[in-house]
Amino acid sequence: MINRRLFLHATAAAFAVSPAIAFAQTKDPAKLRVALLPDENAATLIQQAQPLKEYLEKALGKQIELIVTTDYSSMIEAMRFGRIEIGYFGPFSYVLAKSKAPGTTVRGRHRKGLAHL
Repeated sequence: MINRRLFLHATAAAFAVSPAIAFAQTKDPAKLRVALLPDENAATLIQQAQPLKEYLEKALGKQIELIVTTDYSSMIEAMRFGRIEIGYFGPFSYVLAKSKAPGTTVRGRHRKGLAHL
């Protein structure tokens, strides 16, 4: 069963990889690095995210690398220095990310459990 966090990551990843709304530093990277926040053991999180990885690889025809960050700060730094292409930020962490990495853009958002572009 896919938990809420995995669903949010999947939705954010789906929004982030469409051509008009990419987080990626390059226009069409061969590999997309997707950051996950550790709400539990990192190994368990990566194992639970395998269906997401497989789905994205098949749907996009790209290699997907799952990266578990230690917290929002490390995710912001990874985005800032181009070590990830996709990450899920809450409202406050997005403001922090935007202040440290001006190129960070919103490509999808969630309101009342619904995804919006």
